[in-house]
Amino acid sequence: SLNILAIIQQTLGLIGAFTAPGKRFTSGFRRIIGFLICLRIIRLMLVVPEVGSRKLQKSMGEFHIMIRALTGTLQPFVWCTLVCLIVFVICAVFFAEAAAAHLVHAPLAASETSAEALLAEYWGSVDRA
Repeated sequence: SLNILAIIQQTLGLIGAFTAPGKRFTSGFRRIIGFLICLRIIRLMLVVPEVGSRKLQKSMGEFHIMIRALTGTLQPFVWCTLVCLIVFVICAVFFAEAAAAHLVHAPLAASETSAEALLAEYWGSVDRA
């Protein structure tokens, strides 16, 4: 479950803190473990709406309704993010193809500061676009 994954993430984070002190942003292991912090957020979104008994939920009233509404927006947020990602990838492919077509038809540039050299450096592939 997500509880076990969160405990493993925290344990690995502590191991990384002791093995690479002062290298939070330069250690690859610690950066990867830092990205896994989203497991805690996902766990919180799944656990919070189910917390408490009926009596606690009644006493919290509108606050409980607000928490359930906020955690209920997680699935639409994920779908919206996925659609945005697809649109961005399509735009990246379009720009990379346009840059490649321009570079194929452009004459060979002698200087590294020319527009074609800069285009090849920054827009030459999909991962750069």
